[in-house]
Amino acid sequence: MKTRIEKRTNREVAARDLLIRTRDQEMGRLAEPDDLKANVAATVPGDEADVAAGHNEAEMSARLSEHRRSMILAINSALERLDGGEYGLCQQCGGEIALERLQVLPFAPLCFDCQNDRETRKARGAGSEEAHALL
Repeated sequence: MKTRIEKRTNREVAARDLLIRTRDQEMGRLAEPDDLKANVAATVPGDEADVAAGHNEAEMSARLSEHRRSMILAINSALERLDGGEYGLCQQCGGEIALERLQVLPFAPLCFDCQNDRETRKARGAGSEEAHALL
């Protein structure tokens, strides 16, 4: 029977492999030709609908690229936590992040409860900003 330390080591190896694979996939997607095509389409003259569509595609491509960059940074941060022995621990409360959550989002820095609290506070803040803007 394997000891707890051996199981943890195997889990850490699996987590590292998954994180690196995911990071490599996202880095590859940053350089996909579709992103470049959308940027070129936005600069090619045409009728107003074509120009608008090109701008929308370019904007969406830019947002996707930014999202991918953010994911890569989050993955790198998770790899640092793994190296520091803090992978799988919530950065807010210090509790363990559920294995199920890490299987779905291997670079998650927060446990489900802390992430939910953060999103709730963010939503309330956005709602109060919108209400304040209306006044």
